[in-house]
Amino acid sequence: MFVKSITIFPFGDISGKGQSKIWERKLDIPYLGDGFLIRIWGTKEGPTVSQCEAFDKLINNAEQIRKDATARIIHFLTSSDIVPADIELSSSNVWAFLLPCLIEVHANNEYSFGVGKLGSNAISIGYDISWGEGFPLLQIGVLDGFIDEIYSE
Repeated sequence: MFVKSITIFPFGDISGKGQSKIWERKLDIPYLGDGFLIRIWGTKEGPTVSQCEAFDKLINNAEQIRKDATARIIHFLTSSDIVPADIELSSSNVWAFLLPCLIEVHANNEYSFGVGKLGSNAISIGYDISWGEGFPLLQIGVLDGFIDEIYSE
């Protein structure tokens, strides 16, 4: 199977295989983490215009996403009863326990726990948890550049 590559803003150089509609690359995103695998559920030709717009909003709003997510992540993790007894999560340390994993740019306005406005694309930001072996990815659902939901999947 042949590998295809394109360069497109705001993703940069992305690649896919054969007739696949899935495009990928590794990417660091300031405020959110380094080493994410970005997976775009696009078309055979590449991401759609709305996917590019959605990802651009995420990048431009990354600092605010981190600020808005911090307390919600702490609440989600502590209410899930998975935080080891010797760890006290706070806004100053919670991000140190989150290991960037996968960002999915969905093909439409839906993700597992939410629906955005028609014509937009949902994005899921996934993190492994440093102590959570076997725990599903912690996900931040993003719609139109803003947090919609914190969940695991």
